[in-house]
Amino acid sequence: MSAPSKKEILHILSTPSPREPPQTSILRQHAYNLISQSDDTTTTGTTSTTSNKNNSNNNNLNSLPNTIHELLTTTLKPLFTPTKHPSLTSTGRKNLLSSPTPALGSSLTRFHGFANDDELAIKPWKAAPFTVPLLHYILGSYASLPDHAQRKAAIEAHFFLLVPPLLNMIDDHDSRYKAAGCSLVRELCEVLRSAASDMLQRTGLGEVFADALRANFLMLPPLTPEGESLDVLGELYPAFLALVDARFGKSDDDGKVEVEVEVDVIAPTSTKNPPTQVTSNTKNPTTPAITNTTDATTTKRPNAGVGSETSDMGTRHQRQHQQTQTDIRPHPDPRDKQLRLSLLTTLYRHGISASLAHLASSASGSLSSSTSPMLTTYLLTQIPPVFNRLGITSVKHFQTLLPTLRVSLMDPFILVAPAMPMPIPQKRERGMNGKPTTTTTPMTMVQAILDVLQCVIRVGAPRVRDKWYPEILRGVVGCWCNCVDELHGDDGDSKIEDNGTDPATSTVTLKTSGEDENGTATERLAGEDESVRSKNKTNIATKDDIKAKEIRKVMVRLQDVVRSLGKIIPHEEWDDVLKRLIAEEKDLRGLFGISP
Repeated sequence: MSAPSKKEILHILSTPSPREPPQTSILRQHAYNLISQSDDTTTTGTTSTTSNKNNSNNNNLNSLPNTIHELLTTTLKPLFTPTKHPSLTSTGRKNLLSSPTPALGSSLTRFHGFANDDELAIKPWKAAPFTVPLLHYILGSYASLPDHAQRKAAIEAHFFLLVPPLLNMIDDHDSRYKAAGCSLVRELCEVLRSAASDMLQRTGLGEVFADALRANFLMLPPLTPEGESLDVLGELYPAFLALVDARFGKSDDDGKVEVEVEVDVIAPTSTKNPPTQVTSNTKNPTTPAITNTTDATTTKRPNAGVGSETSDMGTRHQRQHQQTQTDIRPHPDPRDKQLRLSLLTTLYRHGISASLAHLASSASGSLSSSTSPMLTTYLLTQIPPVFNRLGITSVKHFQTLLPTLRVSLMDPFILVAPAMPMPIPQKRERGMNGKPTTTTTPMTMVQAILDVLQCVIRVGAPRVRDKWYPEILRGVVGCWCNCVDELHGDDGDSKIEDNGTDPATSTVTLKTSGEDENGTATERLAGEDESVRSKNKTNIATKDDIKAKEIRKVMVRLQDVVRSLGKIIPHEEWDDVLKRLIAEEKDLRGLFGISP
């Protein structure tokens, strides 16, 4: 769910829910008044000048953090106060004491299809339909702050007010709130990352969020309905990756971490212990001395007297007070690097890999026989983002992954696995009020597997070149042969033409067994039969045309994988492999781009 606009959130807040408690109604009205009055300064008459409008906009942006703070403290906090999270203190900090075991009665509520009165008394936020949209609206409002320092100060001031609602939603038994909580965690991490805030590291709550998300890795069929699994896991994996990025900084494709830290560097200002020059300068007076300043290195003239040195020290003393903040780029802590790799490895092994193994229903190991093909396809799409962050360290997972992908590609049934509509986020429009839009495109299982192979070749090229390229090539060759068989058949005759028609039924000869005196009845029946046949042919042709296009798309993707392999394998070895394969199967000429 994207952040609602002001008009949308006001509409939600103006609509009371059935059986709304009186206290919830008061909180809803209060939130409505706060948001409706927040933009009064920007809705003045049309006769106002441009400068007045700009001043009004600036005043509104300056008051936005206060509005958000009041929404969090006066509306959302009372809704979540009765719900105590065992990993948090009453102030939203990390609980360093051991958490008590939850009561059995609270865990039994997950088997109810509705929230009873006792649960609503403990979780009043579930009786307020505006809770989730309001949190989305708040997290989306931070992007409206153009000043980086103001955005960072605002999110850090509100951080401990945002943590309890998000954790309580993730731990709730209702899959709708779990999915909403994961989505909100992702948005929070994106705000923290855009503001270059290290709150997750300083507070230790990054590990708390990771544990909460990890507890939902195996929400899979048959214990969880397929639709609920897709809803939760569809938000969980992006949230976990956003959490890793916000906790450890920006990552590149090599698995390295680039951390930007903003610290205060204050040099010593005591006149009793002034900075001393390098002792080696006494032997070599032409070498400048480097002093300990905050803004730049200062060279000392070798012939300067005591008065000049005192004047320079006073000037340096003033500059130290004028410039005390310095952006530094330290080396990442090895412990942070190991923790980051550990979290990503946990996400892959205990999340993606374990889920794929759980959904497999065939001893052959093919993913096409999964109990949930759509969920399997989604899990495959999450492998490239994880491997891109792991970099070369992802090669330790090739031993179990690549044989499974090879068997799956060689399975002819993978070409008919159902496609899954995948949301593709578009770039945010320019402007402060631009909203991100998403479009959906069908993603088939074979396309998801080929995306994984491209990622494997890119991030693990040395290991693929030395060991794993034959495994990848076997799967690609097998899938290509299956595509050729689908298009042309085993005997070489075309089963599916480019236009989707079968040549055996392209023409229809109408035969009638007899005619009456006028011949009209027989002609009418013959005409009806011809109409039915024409409709059937059209439907079959349309389906065959779509199938042929999808198969040809797969064949193009297979050619891309082969080209990627050819770039990392030595030319002599690659040419020898091509000659042997083409000698065995002439249909492989098209795969390797060789004209017949």
